[in-house]
Amino acid sequence: MSHSFAVDQSQPDLVEVTGLDGHSYTVRQINWNLKDLYAMADRFAEYEIFSEDFVVNRENFSAYVVASGSLWYELYDLTEDEQAGVIFLSNFMPSQVRNLIVQAEFHAELWDSNARDRIPVGKAAIKALMTLFRIHRLYAQVPMKHGGAIRNLLKLGFVDEGRMRQARWYNDQWYDAMILSILEDEVI
Repeated sequence: MSHSFAVDQSQPDLVEVTGLDGHSYTVRQINWNLKDLYAMADRFAEYEIFSEDFVVNRENFSAYVVASGSLWYELYDLTEDEQAGVIFLSNFMPSQVRNLIVQAEFHAELWDSNARDRIPVGKAAIKALMTLFRIHRLYAQVPMKHGGAIRNLLKLGFVDEGRMRQARWYNDQWYDAMILSILEDEVI
């Protein structure tokens, strides 16, 4: 079931790129309304995206999106006319002396297993986001149980910085989380 989210039509799409599957994709900013927040909360709950330390329900998800100051983008498959996933940035750390964002946390969620075909889209989106918001460093914290996500981040150009021990709780047990990052001068 595809849900069409409210996107900011006054803003140009962040990027439009052809994936390795030959599909055309666009990445565009999501303008939230309550219906969209609830639909995304339901999808995040269905895919068990957050650790069990975060109770995913409509109210908690809505509060997270609003209170976190996060920026959300829809990855949209123009060929299939459906949302393929989301990219969002959170935990911004602005410089106190320079006109830039020192770092932000990168998150990407796809609704299927076709990440490999969308690597060019992810690379273009990362480059555009880092340029648009003057971000020096993007980082991701991924539970070690998500090996596919780690491999895809490495394909996007992220570098392994190490791991945080027992940092995420899933299925009644602790998992280490890998920290990966990419710097502005490493983006292709």
